Amino acid sequence: MWYNHGMAAEAKLQADILKWLRSKGAWCMKVQAAPGVPKGTADIFFCKEGFYGFIEVKAHKNSAYQAGQKEFIAKMDEWSWARSVYAENWAEAKKELAECLR
Repeated sequence: MWYNHGMAAEAKLQADILKWLRSKGAWCMKVQAAPGVPKGTADIFFCKEGFYGFIEVKAHKNSAYQAGQKEFIAKMDEWSWARSVYAENWAEAKKELAECLR
């Protein structure tokens, strides 16, 4: 699927990712920046039967990161699974996740 660059594209990709994760039986939460949510927390948290992960959704691979986002993704990937996902790498991430979410 092709996504145009920009905020609308990011929201569309995020919705597609959430729908796909749920179709695989994962429980998902879209994380909103709010008091009490640590800076840098990824956009999506998901889990299924002891496996969990985080996805930071970007409109495209050159999108800017907010403070702490890269560090958060790196730490969560050490602990379980975490990625920055954008239109150009969603197919690859989906393939990897399909194995994890069996």
